[in-house]
Amino acid sequence: MKKIFFVFGTIVVLLFVVPFFLPKSLYLGWATSAVESRYDVKLTIDDASLAFLPRVSVSLKNVTATKAAKGEAPILKAERLRVAIGWMSLLSKQPSLIIGLKNAVVGEATRVDGDIETDITPPTGERPGRLEVDSGNLSVAVPGSLTMKSENVALEADYAQNGAKTEIKNGTLTVGPQSFAVSGTQSKNGALDLSLASQKLNLDYLKKIIPGLKGLPPVDGAGLKARYVTDGGARSKPTVSGDVNASRVSLPDQDLDDVSANFVYRDPSLKISNLKAKTLGGLMTGGAALSIAPNAQNYDFDIDVKNAALKEISSVGKLVQGRGDLSLKGRGKGFDRDLFVKTLRGN
Repeated sequence: MKKIFFVFGTIVVLLFVVPFFLPKSLYLGWATSAVESRYDVKLTIDDASLAFLPRVSVSLKNVTATKAAKGEAPILKAERLRVAIGWMSLLSKQPSLIIGLKNAVVGEATRVDGDIETDITPPTGERPGRLEVDSGNLSVAVPGSLTMKSENVALEADYAQNGAKTEIKNGTLTVGPQSFAVSGTQSKNGALDLSLASQKLNLDYLKKIIPGLKGLPPVDGAGLKARYVTDGGARSKPTVSGDVNASRVSLPDQDLDDVSANFVYRDPSLKISNLKAKTLGGLMTGGAALSIAPNAQNYDFDIDVKNAALKEISSVGKLVQGRGDLSLKGRGKGFDRDLFVKTLRGN
């Protein structure tokens, strides 16, 4: 028994000590090629270190990643980028790769921290490949758009090469308690064209990670079909467009039922069109344009309500009876309710 403990202890000590004596070029080339081959980028670094516990890992310090094509602006800068492989994963033909980021900036302002494990099974014959991405501690901050701290994030999808594009099918993206069905394409230059869908939006959770949603009133039975598009550039802002629906939106004075609308969002602007809802016993239609930037919020909307029951309007219900058509317009800054009411005009 003593011999077993001695051998085990010796192995553990060696795993701690050996990395200090291995030539840096031996593991640096492996780490950079592992990242560059999977993500089509070119890395430049200041320094590197090797560790064998709890997994085989190489830490790259002060990393800059650019597109493989020359002349591209940096797409990522990080204080540390760690490339790791679990000991059991070393036995597989295509081992899972864990990418750890510390104080990373993607593009111009997106900040990322956390460990991301990727497991890729290449396509064989008629069978598509399989992509699995998982993180239990991912933090992402996009000024004014997204604030996600140490969240569980996972993506599972089939993929196949189609010329210069990678097609993604039958995918599921999970962020915390929220899941989306995912499909689409990614070009070699990094451009994305993805479709996202969920018949059950968890708005209580989404309000926590998306600042622009915090002012939303209570919503029941919300669903989404959206398209997410980027051009792959380092300064690219995604465009998100699609359809939303909800069984009920609860406003202070009345409820909106069977709500549906089209939308286009490109930070910080949100445009809503083809809005339809049942309210005041009639049918609401219209559209709006909003800026949801934290320090520059504004709105401009135009709404009609056909065949409204006037008695349900709190401000005139005691004076006017019957039904009528309403036309409301509003334009202003900020989302304070009292200021909002003062900007209303209509017939």
